[in-house]
Amino acid sequence: GVDGKWDFPSPECKKVKCPRPSIPYGNVANVFQATYTYQDNLQIECNLGYTLSGSSLIRCGADNQWKPSLPRCDKIPTTSKPTKSPTPAVPSTPPIPPRPGTVSPKEDDTEATARPPTTTQTTPKDESGSGKVVGIAIGAAIAVIVLAALIFAAVKWFCLQGKANTHPASTDNYRVVSEKDVALEPKSKD
Repeated sequence: GVDGKWDFPSPECKKVKCPRPSIPYGNVANVFQATYTYQDNLQIECNLGYTLSGSSLIRCGADNQWKPSLPRCDKIPTTSKPTKSPTPAVPSTPPIPPRPGTVSPKEDDTEATARPPTTTQTTPKDESGSGKVVGIAIGAAIAVIVLAALIFAAVKWFCLQGKANTHPASTDNYRVVSEKDVALEPKSKD
């Protein structure tokens, strides 16, 4: 300003958190979080039999409040059909044929029922990347398990190879003896 002071207060930086809203007879279609930060958008849906009153999209504002204000889910009124008294199968008086050249109105048993407007809402994609984190974690766990199995198999194979190549005694100290060799040996006299 003219006097060397700021005309407006200096800006401040603050952490903005909006709590997860609770909508009776409705829900938040986004990934669950306990709190949301500045400018986060949420999609609101109503349960079956309820209609949304207000905006289906809300945003976390700088004042830690949802903008526009939270919508509500109102019960859709049901209309019941009036009961008809039973009509006799055969009319009590014979029908009077119409005169030539006249059109008789058609009897119609259908009833018109008013239905409230329905809205189609799409669930927004998970933009936070939590699906990627879960995928990476699962992939890493599988890789560790496969690596451990390979190491175990290699150790087991080397152990079996070692047992197959080691002999308890050398075969050079032994020779095959035939019956003739045994027969030629002198018998000892006891």
